[in-house]
Amino acid sequence: MIANTSPVVAGRSPGGHRLRRSQRAANSAKWPLIIAAVASVVIVLAVGAATNWFWYASVTSGGGGGGGGGGHSGPGPNPYNETISAVYSSVTYNGASSGYFAALDGRDLCGPCPTLPTTDYNYTPAVSGFWFYFNVTSSAAAYVTLANFTVTTRGSDPALFTLSRVVCCSPSYSEVTIRVGFTPGAEMSLAAFVYAASIPDVGPAGLALYFNATSP
Repeated sequence: MIANTSPVVAGRSPGGHRLRRSQRAANSAKWPLIIAAVASVVIVLAVGAATNWFWYASVTSGGGGGGGGGGHSGPGPNPYNETISAVYSSVTYNGASSGYFAALDGRDLCGPCPTLPTTDYNYTPAVSGFWFYFNVTSSAAAYVTLANFTVTTRGSDPALFTLSRVVCCSPSYSEVTIRVGFTPGAEMSLAAFVYAASIPDVGPAGLALYFNATSP
């Protein structure tokens, strides 16, 4: 008997070459799809980073009051970095009695002053804005109101700052109001937002504001 000495090659079959050619073709076809997918991810990441992840501007809030951020070019509305030195309040009493809003009679409402107003890009063009907060208690014996809120600026331009709104009440400060009513002994926590389109060089003294109201 003659032994079979023909070599045996593992895995070889008549169609083996065709199978390997098909696999290589399939793998080659996948590469364009993979490259396209990676390119799409890179584009999305680039757009997201450029647009602050699809939020174009901040809102604090409360619409108005978001601070200035990096990446904005130009001199800005406060190129000399002028500060708010104080916010002095006053009330004009139109009734028979007066003095029942003691917290607003010639008081400085700005606890953190001097402070730097922030750039608010929710306005076009951007403005230099500032929030201040204050508590008001009525010592009147009857129901009284506080209204006609205005702001003026000390110096040559009293209209430099504009009063955007007065809002009520702590902790949300979400309700814009033009008149606030007080029952005897009532207390309200209010806030106001003011802004200037452009602040000039006023020197080291900064800017003092005057917050005015009338009652009733």
